[in-house]
Amino acid sequence: MLCRRAEILGGLIPGGWRFIPILYSVLMIGMAAAVWFGAPKNDPTPARGRPFRDMLAPLAYRRVWQYSLHYVVVFGAYVALLLQLPSYYVNIYGNEIRSTFGVMEDNQVLKYASFMTAIFIFPASLLRPLGGYLSDKFSAVMVLGLVLLTMMLAGPLLSGLITNNMMMFTFWIFILGCGMGIGKAAVYKLIPTHFPREVGSVGGLVGLLGALGGFVLPLMWGYLPTSAVFQVVKALTAMSLVWFFIDELWLQNMPVSSSPKPEPQLVPTVTSDMQISS
Repeated sequence: MLCRRAEILGGLIPGGWRFIPILYSVLMIGMAAAVWFGAPKNDPTPARGRPFRDMLAPLAYRRVWQYSLHYVVVFGAYVALLLQLPSYYVNIYGNEIRSTFGVMEDNQVLKYASFMTAIFIFPASLLRPLGGYLSDKFSAVMVLGLVLLTMMLAGPLLSGLITNNMMMFTFWIFILGCGMGIGKAAVYKLIPTHFPREVGSVGGLVGLLGALGGFVLPLMWGYLPTSAVFQVVKALTAMSLVWFFIDELWLQNMPVSSSPKPEPQLVPTVTSDMQISS
C-alpha cells in the first residue's frame, strides 16, 4: 500500500518503486537520531593514537582469514544468493511455478519466484539476534560448527538431489537461510575472544573480506551454468568446515605464538594465536 502508484502530496513524493528510496532515507535518519541520542555515552576508542598500519596488523593472524572465510559462507553467499535466486527459480522451476500457482506470463512467474526467494531472505536476515543469543548462552564455537554442518548437509541436496522438486528445494533453502542468519552472529561473537583490543578493526576486515564474496560470487556465476550455483556454495562451505575443525580440534593443542595482548578489563586470560607468517 505504501508503494502505490499514486503520487503523494501532489507529486512532491513520488509513488510506485520511487517511494522506496524516500522511505529508506526517512528510516535511516530516524535510526541515526536513535543512535545519536540513545547510544551509551561510554564509547571506548582503543585505536586512538595508533597508526593505521597497526589497524591492519591483525591480517598477519590466521584467525582473521579463517573468520573471513566463515563470513563469506554465511554473509557473502547470502548476498549473492538473494540476487541469484529469483532467476534460479525462473530458469529451473519456471514450469512448476506456472502449474502450481496457475500463472502464465513471465512477469508473474518472476513475481512468484521473488516470493519464494523471500522465504530464504527472512530467516537469513532476522535470525541474527537468535544467533547472538545462542552464542552467548552456549558457545559461539559450538553454534558455528553446527551451522556449518547444517549448511554442508543442505549443500548436496540443493546442488542436485532435489532440483526436480520445487517445494523440497524451498524447504532446504529456508534451512540454509536459517543457518546463515545464525552463523553471522556466531562469527562476530568469536572476534572479541581472540582480538579484544582490535574488535573494530578485525570486525571491519572480516566484514570487508566476507562481503567481497557477495560481489565476486555473482560475477563467477555469470560464467557458470545455473546448476553450478550451489556447487560453488557447497565447495565454500566444505572449505570453511574443514578449516574450522582443523583449527578447533588440532591446532588448539599445538604450541602457538602470542596473539595481540588483550585488554585485562575485557578478557581475564590471554588467548594465544598463530601468525600466518610463522
